Amino acid sequence: AAIKQQRKEKLKGEKAQRLNLIGEKLLWFQSQLDPDKSEYTKQDACNIIERYDNPKQMLF
Repeated sequence: AAIKQQRKEKLKGEKAQRLNLIGEKLLWFQSQLDPDKSEYTKQDACNIIERYDNPKQMLF
């Protein structure tokens, strides 16, 4: 029973880590959005994704 409980706790911690990482990614993408812009083109979305994939190439 103790091993089962340890495994359950480990999985719970791993899930929390994954959710935290997803949350951080979502916050980053949200920070890249222009509040004055109501629609984005596919190219706009691709540009944001490229900035995420290549942070050294960020243009300000």
